[in-house]
Amino acid sequence: MSVHVRFDRFVTPRDALDAVQGLCGVAGNPVPLRPRLRLLRSEGALLRTAAWLPPGRTRGTVLLLQGRGDFIEKYFEVIADLLARGFAVATFDWRGQGGSQRLLPNPAKGHVDGFARYVGDVATVVGDILTALPRPWTGLAHSMGAAILLHALVRRDASLDRAVLTAPMVGLSPALAPVGARALASALDWAGLGTATVPGPARRGQAAPAFQPDNWLTSDPVRYLRSYDILKEAPRLGVGKPTIGWLKAAYDGMAGLRGEALATIDTPILVVAGDRDRVTHTPAALALARRMPSAEAVVIEGAAHDVMMERDALRDRFWTAFDGFTAQRRTPLATGSR
Repeated sequence: MSVHVRFDRFVTPRDALDAVQGLCGVAGNPVPLRPRLRLLRSEGALLRTAAWLPPGRTRGTVLLLQGRGDFIEKYFEVIADLLARGFAVATFDWRGQGGSQRLLPNPAKGHVDGFARYVGDVATVVGDILTALPRPWTGLAHSMGAAILLHALVRRDASLDRAVLTAPMVGLSPALAPVGARALASALDWAGLGTATVPGPARRGQAAPAFQPDNWLTSDPVRYLRSYDILKEAPRLGVGKPTIGWLKAAYDGMAGLRGEALATIDTPILVVAGDRDRVTHTPAALALARRMPSAEAVVIEGAAHDVMMERDALRDRFWTAFDGFTAQRRTPLATGSR
């Protein structure tokens, strides 16, 4: 499929060679119709962005923020579901992953030197892309993306009218975070090993050629294999284990969401988590919701980490919660009021 790509005026031809210029559809996971693609510069990195308008009347816009290691293609089904509900959609790949610019000579390393970089990417996309799309603006953020969005809301860098957070990374599951991991990551980063890959075996959160029933992401075999099929077709989109620097940044970012700052967020928020999540910590997500005056929470029994990629019965519960939350009448914020 031929897709037109718009280049930000500050992007040079040399820069463009380092970024993926299109979207990859595979059998069973087609590209939603009429995407608007753009390569956007954000604080020194090129971001691959995409936006869609729904057919007919528009109910507002959803800013879709991915988790670590994700890419736009993984969310085609979610995007199609949002378009069918009448929402415009804007999304992008985080710096260092997907089709956005990689930050190290080895593109397989998932790296960032601080979550403030990610927050800056959100501010750039909101300012350059979301402002051209209709309100109300709803954030739909998963895992790492949810943590980043919370920081953006605290800093007033994302003037959203409401937000839905799935499996927010405000704490890691005990299965994923051994005692002393944060102190060790900080020490190794201080010793100059920030760009080294986190030691240990590959986690069960990575794409595999066959369904693994004990995987940490979803109980749905088809949606589990979707990422593998996409990466088989477009391996350039994949990213491996995180670096020590990324891990330190993640721990610092999560620690920054445990103070009183969350109480200053007055954006209506819905937190959705699964009770079988072994990547992020559902009790921490529920505690976070209690600390925000305008938040509510829903736990989906039987759901693993990727709530939006679960089997239909569980996924339907997510959409029921999403639909009820977005149907509530709210006054959109005036642009620049936050």
